Amino acid sequence: MNSFIAAHAVHYLSVTYLAAAAVEHHLHHLTARSVTVVAGGVGLLALLLITNGRTSRPARALSAIAVYWAFAIFVGGALLNGLGLRGPAHWPALIVLPALLLALAYHLHLSRRQPKAIAAGTAG
Repeated sequence: MNSFIAAHAVHYLSVTYLAAAAVEHHLHHLTARSVTVVAGGVGLLALLLITNGRTSRPARALSAIAVYWAFAIFVGGALLNGLGLRGPAHWPALIVLPALLLALAYHLHLSRRQPKAIAAGTAG
């Protein structure tokens, strides 16, 4: 999870730079949609960071909600973009679906076998 958080922190920093530097970029113009998307993404990333590796029951529950919410965002985005449900279809976006579903299956498998190790962030 640490790698996921670090990669997305770098992603958000680069998007922030792009939004500030590129006047023609849609994020440069603060719309309600762009602010909501960025605030939601930063909030989800913060929740993952705060709950990562915590062992208390409420923290584990919040972490699970955040992980599954992030999964739903990735799968939903791939479907929306790949099938053209929010603009022109970009079929290559669907390529990530098998990897996402495999990652979910692996996560569920590990969480059933090693719930305490998953909660502590130490499982393989």
